[in-house]
Amino acid sequence: MKKEITEQTFLNDVKDHKLEIINDTNDIISLKFKRSNECYYHFEITTWENHLCISGDMGTYVFKRVKNMFNFFRMDDYDFNYDKEKTLQINPYYWHQKLVSQDVHSPAMEFSTDLFQNRIKEILNDYCKENDMDDEFKQSCLQEMEEDFLYSDNEHEAREGVERFNSYDENIDEFAKFLKQDFWEEEFEDYSIHFIWCLYAIVWGIKQYDNF
Repeated sequence: MKKEITEQTFLNDVKDHKLEIINDTNDIISLKFKRSNECYYHFEITTWENHLCISGDMGTYVFKRVKNMFNFFRMDDYDFNYDKEKTLQINPYYWHQKLVSQDVHSPAMEFSTDLFQNRIKEILNDYCKENDMDDEFKQSCLQEMEEDFLYSDNEHEAREGVERFNSYDENIDEFAKFLKQDFWEEEFEDYSIHFIWCLYAIVWGIKQYDNF
């Protein structure tokens, strides 16, 4: 299971960060955030007309939407209906649509083992209900899948595991055939921890600049 990035985990990561304004002229703003004498979790935010780029220890992402991109990311504080007790408001779904470039090593979307495992178990539960299969059958299926592919850590391995799944047990083999039906249509991507961290960093960084 991947590390969850929350507002609090992000704030812990940057609690000792200091802002350095590299440039603030002619509609070009460049900001650097880092701990004194350390580069861990450092990042830079650079914005120019219609664009904003965040780069650093957690990846590089470029967004394009409006002339003043600081205003675009500031909007989330009052335009989206989130938990108002939170200090930082992010909108991964909407902001991902405005992404025009991303880090080749840390893409915004990645294979989610949690989504994959939960979907497999959901299909198994539905199959058992429809076919009056007991808990012993369910546990046997899970055991065979766990030994083979259920804990795959990449999408290719996971889909290959489902494709080759079969069993000497006729009942389990029938489930395997059922599982493969239209499985290629299933999607298991979620926002990467690097992308979510950088969204928090953008909102937090703009707040530091506004309060500088």
